[in-house]
Amino acid sequence: MNKRKNIEAQLLELTNIQVIDTLYDRLMQLQGELPMEIKDLEDEIEGLKTRLENMKEREKEIQQQIRLLQGRIENAKRLIDKYEKQKLSVRNNREYLALEKEIEMQQLEIAEAEKEIAKLTEELEGSEEVEGIQAQMEKVQEEIEDKSKLLEARKKELDEILAETGRELEELEALREKYWEAMDERLRRAYLRIRNNFMNRMAVVTIERDACGGCHSQVPPQRQLDIARRQKIIVCENCGRILIDPDLMETARNQIKKLVKVESIFEEESEE
Repeated sequence: MNKRKNIEAQLLELTNIQVIDTLYDRLMQLQGELPMEIKDLEDEIEGLKTRLENMKEREKEIQQQIRLLQGRIENAKRLIDKYEKQKLSVRNNREYLALEKEIEMQQLEIAEAEKEIAKLTEELEGSEEVEGIQAQMEKVQEEIEDKSKLLEARKKELDEILAETGRELEELEALREKYWEAMDERLRRAYLRIRNNFMNRMAVVTIERDACGGCHSQVPPQRQLDIARRQKIIVCENCGRILIDPDLMETARNQIKKLVKVESIFEEESEE
């Protein structure tokens, strides 16, 4: 008799943990994809801000290069004026030709600088063929603003959900810790191993229509009787989940219902 009570108590502990975990999972599902979407938006915004900062730095570099080139042009023009004046007082043809060559070199300097300025200006302001950095910066800034608004809206949605479910989650966490600490270490390991094997995270399931409630494999009548007697822990031969009778699941549900207030989720599960 003691052994039977011990096994039955262990089965009830496992079932209580499964009920609590299922409720917790359901509450977390209410958040949907919001946490991941918020993280993605934050990463995207951070990336866009980095891109914008890089473009701003490039804009400063271009403007600085243009100023330096304009300075070279002004300097070349001053030298040309100087050489033109010197031509008026040359003593021979050799000096005249030397000044002409200097003037030509400064004119080439001006032409090269103007060509480079035109190239940099196109990179900055754009043309019919090329979109300039300034236009790109405006687009990135608009994208940052749009995504920031969306991020704010998603955070507000999540905050509203957390405001509704926060208390329930805390209660479930505290209750689970209490049951978990009282459970045998061997059962804990088995429960976690089985739970982590399945997408729906169900390690403990009931017999439904003579079949496993997890994988729907048929369970022989004698095995169903053994499960109902609760004299040993029995797992599904097909999927490995722990099998219990529906009455034990109902007992666990009623027990948890008295301890936490998540009636809406219990109602959803009963409808299913």
